[in-house]
Amino acid sequence: MRALLVLINCALACSALATYPGSVISSFYAAPLRYGSITYFPQGLTYGGGYIWVIYADGIVTKRQFPNGSIIATFVCPPPAWGHELAWDARRKYLYMTSMWSGVYWVDPTTGSIIGSFDDPPGAGPLWGIEYNDYYAGRPIWVGDYHKVFNLNTLGSVIKSFDLSTWPYRPRAYAFDSDTSGGPYIFVGAVRPGVYPWLYAVNPADFSIVSSFVSPLFPSSLADITWDGQYLWGLENCETTVGWVKRFVAYSSPAVAPASLGKIKALYR
Repeated sequence: MRALLVLINCALACSALATYPGSVISSFYAAPLRYGSITYFPQGLTYGGGYIWVIYADGIVTKRQFPNGSIIATFVCPPPAWGHELAWDARRKYLYMTSMWSGVYWVDPTTGSIIGSFDDPPGAGPLWGIEYNDYYAGRPIWVGDYHKVFNLNTLGSVIKSFDLSTWPYRPRAYAFDSDTSGGPYIFVGAVRPGVYPWLYAVNPADFSIVSSFVSPLFPSSLADITWDGQYLWGLENCETTVGWVKRFVAYSSPAVAPASLGKIKALYR
């Protein structure tokens, strides 16, 4: 009986851990790439087409197996499509990116060739986040600087915008969740020097905060986030943890623990 109680307690503890927002499910290391005398570091990522895509400096993009991160293919985008962050157009199967110079570009992920582009939204500072999702017809693109987020159509025209300058953390990256009941939600990865980044689940209609939690990413290290249909992913990019990619829980699931307990009781009987 004592062994059974230990087993039950362990199962409950593991269930709580596995369903707590920020609990890491898996991770992999996106190692810096070296070409000649230059070392390139990862800057952004997205999930799309059943793969994880990671972009490095100077437009180097790696296509990786899901979820272990093994590199399948590598291509290089021509300038000026050298991006910071990535997004995935599931309908047309294009990669979108914010450019290091300015503007938004989309490329063919089989060749890296530029398909199209448009300029930054009027009044925007340097763009630090991008997301693409067709949930709202005609306005699938979300981009943001440190103070504001813009919802755009495919021509780059602003449909909506939201001022986030009063947030205690600076918005840095976006991930659209159209899969979870009660949604859709947009996750905003936000940063503040020297502390762990925060993740906010917001209502895309008015950008009101629905929930929030401390991310498992190292302090000051959040570079990009993405949603795979079930979990969030985050890329770390700072001097001490550059290249770590973590897959983690986004929502609490309190019903998991009783279900697990019931299975253990049935097994014992």
